[in-house]
Amino acid sequence: EAYAFGACQSMGNIVIPTNVSYIGDYAFWDLVMGVCVFMGNAPSMGSNVFVPGRLSKFKCLNGKSGFTTPTFYNGTACVRINDPSSYIANLYAVTLGRTAQPGDILAWRNNIFFERVTGVSLISGFLLGSEYSSRNTSNNQFVIDMYQACFARNPAQNEIDQWAVWLNEGVYRIALMNHIKTAQEYIDVCNSFGISTGEFTLTEWADRYPMPCRFVGRLYTILLNRSAGRKELND
Repeated sequence: EAYAFGACQSMGNIVIPTNVSYIGDYAFWDLVMGVCVFMGNAPSMGSNVFVPGRLSKFKCLNGKSGFTTPTFYNGTACVRINDPSSYIANLYAVTLGRTAQPGDILAWRNNIFFERVTGVSLISGFLLGSEYSSRNTSNNQFVIDMYQACFARNPAQNEIDQWAVWLNEGVYRIALMNHIKTAQEYIDVCNSFGISTGEFTLTEWADRYPMPCRFVGRLYTILLNRSAGRKELND
């Protein structure tokens, strides 16, 4: 419909559903908008639907047609991304052991679409949250869950063994995740969803320097036959 939202001053971000096949003249004219995500194929458009310079970014899903490269509308770039819905559902199943509610998937999906989260805040929400902590997973299981969260795949046995050793020697889980996030495979996953990798906030020495932490942890195990406490690792 022409001028459908033309009288509005701002709409923030918007998702165009899959069943929209046409957007009328001036539908979003004179609006300041953030991100516009098209869920389906590119709709036909009337005249001056968007004001150039007032929309920060178009996004469309991989596998959908009609979006020209490198531009889509009035010279504004259209960024192709993967739909994160199945990835989010898998995160719930693997890390929390339960089925995600539709509202959970929608909330995380929109946060990813509109770049309200980074890769770090996304995986932290699952692997460092109270619900996951209450499951009391072993170090080996944590590595498996971390690979699903970071790389959307299961690790090979040698990968489980490698990182479980780090954890068994005293490296804390947030420090291991901080190390893993530098992997190109993780960066590629974040890029596929159109979000930045982000940064962990590491305030303790043991988290910032995992290699010396491993050395100290081994000393406690070998010489004292026990694991080092967090205060001992930081001291």
